[in-house]
Amino acid sequence: MSKIIGIDLGTSTSEVACLQDGKPILIPNLHGGRITPSIVYINAEGEIKVGEDASSYAVLEPENTVIEVKRLMGAGETLRIGGKTMRPQEVSACILTYLKQSAEIFLGEPVAEAVITVPAYFTNEQRVATKEAGELAGFRVERIINEPTAAALAYGLEHMRDQKHVLVYDLGGGTLDVTILEMFEGVLDVKASCGNNQLGGKEFDEAIIAALTSEFQNEHGLSLRENRKAMARLKEAAEKAKIELSSARTALIDLPFLAAREDGKPVGMHREITRKELERLIGAMVRSTMTQVDTVLADAGLKPDDIGTILLVGGSTRIPLVKKVLSEKMGQEPLPEVNPDEAVALGAAIQAGIKSGELAGENDIIITDVCPYSLGIECAMNLGDFSMPGFLDVLIVRNTTIPVSAKKRYQTYSDDQEEAHIHVYQGERLIAAENNCIGDFLIGGIPVAAAGEEKLDVEFSYDINGILEVNATVVKTGADARITIDTSGIKPEAEIDPETWRETKYAKRIKPLIRKTEKKIGSLKEDSDFRAELEYLLYELKYAMVKAYEAHVRKFEDILTDRLYGAED
Repeated sequence: MSKIIGIDLGTSTSEVACLQDGKPILIPNLHGGRITPSIVYINAEGEIKVGEDASSYAVLEPENTVIEVKRLMGAGETLRIGGKTMRPQEVSACILTYLKQSAEIFLGEPVAEAVITVPAYFTNEQRVATKEAGELAGFRVERIINEPTAAALAYGLEHMRDQKHVLVYDLGGGTLDVTILEMFEGVLDVKASCGNNQLGGKEFDEAIIAALTSEFQNEHGLSLRENRKAMARLKEAAEKAKIELSSARTALIDLPFLAAREDGKPVGMHREITRKELERLIGAMVRSTMTQVDTVLADAGLKPDDIGTILLVGGSTRIPLVKKVLSEKMGQEPLPEVNPDEAVALGAAIQAGIKSGELAGENDIIITDVCPYSLGIECAMNLGDFSMPGFLDVLIVRNTTIPVSAKKRYQTYSDDQEEAHIHVYQGERLIAAENNCIGDFLIGGIPVAAAGEEKLDVEFSYDINGILEVNATVVKTGADARITIDTSGIKPEAEIDPETWRETKYAKRIKPLIRKTEKKIGSLKEDSDFRAELEYLLYELKYAMVKAYEAHVRKFEDILTDRLYGAED
């Protein structure tokens, strides 16, 4: 059986590893380096350069260079590079092809299969896109593993008999993951995961860049934002300064000939940046990550004192402020048990060894993982005397151990209904449309009957790679339809504030109803069921107004009006 390798496909850097004599090792790339920058350059002639070879082009030809492509995986977006349009998974495939070549040269044999890691909080679309990128690179990808789980594997191989809870805090170049696992007798059992796919070292770089560009404009009256080469040089300098400030108190940013005045005179940037200044710029972002720590502790039913070991993973955890904030939160210092840059790839290699059978006997490790999001379908819900569509009915609750299957029986909503449109959602909100729609399909062949008489079974199957299959069956006839969720889903949307309803197009019409409802709520006892119902309906009405869900606005307006005025009658 040919060797299966493990790959950490990262936002900023990527690594490849394998097992050698029962131990995971990093495989050097074509330049002998253990870490490969996740940078791809493609020129108009189709020449492709990856990693170190592509780094200089990020400044010289930023229009033909892609960095941080991982951020775009599964988003349904395209990139313009080398004069042609490419999907993010095609660009990622260039990185994976390079790592595949490196592994084959190192091992002296073809490599057909890889275990590839993804952030625990990656959506279904992002996981499928990652799997596709691997296949485009010539790999068979039967196993996707979450990055914190991989890091825990790298730690667990040397601590097989430990019995404790481990918190993995993974802050890389583009994503944050926080995961809690329980270790006992060679078992790694994931208890909870939470994260933020839009927070990482990239945001720290952007904070530095924003401060420097603002300062430059104030001093010289020149904007750098439209100058792609200047911005590429500034990004490179900001990232370098950020890294230096992890070990030094000051770093120098020296960029001569950065821009030119109207008279053609060149202007540069030469200034010192201090660690204290960096901490001021990124402090709020770092502290915000404690929200994810709180969430996983609550989901796992644990307190900070219950955590035996804290593992720091990802290059951004080298920042002293990150360690300080996390230590204060947890009441203990994270220990340097694993290499933040290498642990994920090494863990992927261990998973590859488990899959191939190279790890067995005393070194056999059993791992479980969880589904990081709730998964369900849109359906109707009874609200008193009303039956209203548009709600999320969850089939798989977040942090359920995977693989998992779940089935529920539903009934038709309207008379003479001959088909049903199944909308699949990922998220935690009660209103379906406020979650992430990851797929939909139509099932026909429903016998004509009164509403509620015909039944449909809907089954979700969520595999170990975090990829979802949905099957719907008409109970009476056996007619069925199914979908394997692909990459065309919608990106998770940012949180909104329902209290901004006053700025919406519905505000003038609905303001009297909202004011009357708020007055009524204020007159009711806090433990009143009617008050709780009004508060819920009012919140969802405001949310629908802000999101401009016309149908939901009308429905909640009608229900709230009926409940409010009906109660007075």
